[in-house]
Amino acid sequence: MENAFDAVAQQYDDEFSFSAVGKAQRASVWRHLNAILPSKKLRVLEMNCGTGVDASKFINLGHSILLTDGSKEMIATATKKLEKEGLTNFSTCIWNLKDTFPLATTNFELIFSNFGGWNCLSKDELSQLAIQCEKLLSSQGKIVAVVMGRKCLWEKWYFRFKNKPDKQNRRLLATPSKASLDKFTKVDTWYYSPEEIKQVFSGFAVTKIKPIGFFIPPSYLNPFFGNKLFLLKILTVLDKLFSFSKLSNYADHFLIVLEKKNN
Repeated sequence: MENAFDAVAQQYDDEFSFSAVGKAQRASVWRHLNAILPSKKLRVLEMNCGTGVDASKFINLGHSILLTDGSKEMIATATKKLEKEGLTNFSTCIWNLKDTFPLATTNFELIFSNFGGWNCLSKDELSQLAIQCEKLLSSQGKIVAVVMGRKCLWEKWYFRFKNKPDKQNRRLLATPSKASLDKFTKVDTWYYSPEEIKQVFSGFAVTKIKPIGFFIPPSYLNPFFGNKLFLLKILTVLDKLFSFSKLSNYADHFLIVLEKKNN
């Protein structure tokens, strides 16, 4: 079955991963990840792996990783990229997060989901994913997820300025919004506060919540900020200085670390 992200796989890196804003947001994620990752090598399950940018970083740090994505084109792009880099410590699997995990493999020590993969799930679907995560993780396993929150200040003020009230308040809705992947492709998108993620993943202890993109703007503003690198650098520094948990729901994304409880 064709996945909506198949249509954007070829241009995804140019339009997001390697854009100025995209690189700034990913660097923010990895600043927190590097503080979390232990010195020992992990078995990592990556959800919504996209084009393999994060997988490359994990492998170069010595971790082994299973890349999963609902888009076969994303998987193909990621595989080609990693093989071109000469990396081999990975495997791949097509997995739509709305479905049951298709492999018998368990005991992952880290599950990682970057940049809103969970936002493609309704609350009921996210609850089913939480149950699967408990089964997939080892006894000391952790989840690190980067989720789009509900009260992004950038979005609120940008769409107010553009006089688009429907988009200005879309993150507050209980029903899904249609988020644009390109001019022709839209996907159902739900937004979640950190507290909602805590409630859904009640079988896990929350050990860290951090804002990703409180000062760094959303990726759709890259056409403006992409050629104003000095300004973006200032915003990046401010993001580091004001990395307070209480700001998480007001950023473009937030990073949440969930540790499996040992009952």
